[in-house]
Amino acid sequence: RALRGRPREEQAIPTIRAAPDAGVNLIATADAYAKDESEVGHNERLIAKALQGRYDDEIVATKAGHIRPGGAWEIDGRPEHIREVAEASLKRLNIDAIDLFYQHRVDPSVPIEEVAGAVKELIREGKVRHFGLSEAGVQVIRRAHAGGVGGAGGALSRVEGGGADRGGPGARLGAPGPRRRGPEGPPRARAGAWPAAGHGPPPGRAGGLGARRR
Repeated sequence: RALRGRPREEQAIPTIRAAPDAGVNLIATADAYAKDESEVGHNERLIAKALQGRYDDEIVATKAGHIRPGGAWEIDGRPEHIREVAEASLKRLNIDAIDLFYQHRVDPSVPIEEVAGAVKELIREGKVRHFGLSEAGVQVIRRAHAGGVGGAGGALSRVEGGGADRGGPGARLGAPGPRRRGPEGPPRARAGAWPAAGHGPPPGRAGGLGARRR
């Protein structure tokens, strides 16, 4: 995990590369999967290193909304922060668009309509394809939809939620779009992707989707 028991890079990279051969078809990460604020984006950079030139057949998901001051897990759902994370994640992952970009946790101090509006602009710009919410209730999801995300071409889905109020508006996540190709050349015919080995929020917090496909 991000805080302890992290494998060495020489162990993590082969694990990531082997996952598609096992049929995993989703790579899920977050900028916050790191020890603290000094290495924000560590997991995304690791994924980019492992999967250069192999992105085309994979769905890439990453998150925004958690910050890591001093190693703590705090929430920042400000629209400007959401945009900053998206722009930085695109560079770290070395991709042209994020297939699924979702809010790691709902920030009660920021209206969800403002978050949805920020992502709507990212979708219009072609930087994000689908928008998701993690651990959000049905009413929050409906309000986000009312903010116009669906009309911008993005799908809003509730992911990772373990609460009782399941359901609500949503859409199926389609196939990934064209990818920038890394120095290894055209991607091989591979089935999918996986969250990088040894990373995730501390125990008791939901982690990436990865092998827990739903």
